[in-house]
Amino acid sequence: MIKPRKQLVDTKTIAAEYGVAEPTVRSWASRYRWAQYGEPRKRLWDLAEVEATRAQLQAAKTEQADVLAEALERVHGLMCHDARDWGHDRRDAWLYGVFVGWECEEQHEHDWVCGGPNAMHEVAARHGWTPDQVEQLRRYRAAIATRRDGPSVAR
Repeated sequence: MIKPRKQLVDTKTIAAEYGVAEPTVRSWASRYRWAQYGEPRKRLWDLAEVEATRAQLQAAKTEQADVLAEALERVHGLMCHDARDWGHDRRDAWLYGVFVGWECEEQHEHDWVCGGPNAMHEVAARHGWTPDQVEQLRRYRAAIATRRDGPSVAR
């Protein structure tokens, strides 16, 4: 039986293909014990091992993203259903702003029920947050909302 030929690729090509730095590729090779071919200065790697490692890393990344989204959803639910006044204490207000948000994030005509952007202004004024701090909070909230719910929710 004839064995299929291995496709060998160099570190630079792998780095360019996957958008990572060359030291990252060398780290993968070491960690996942890829077979080494070629000279030490011009190391070559088996493409099948490279692709298998990449698939394994992608699967782990997807699983981590799912776990993170689940954890953020849990924190969001706990904070929304807690009887505490999240706007009373400065630190609680900041955490609530990051994980739940003080502004209405739904796409509809804002009214007194949802509060629109007014709740953020009231909380910011109560705790003496500067406009820069409010913008920072909005950026953090947008990042959390995107991770938790997908890109459509974030402001």
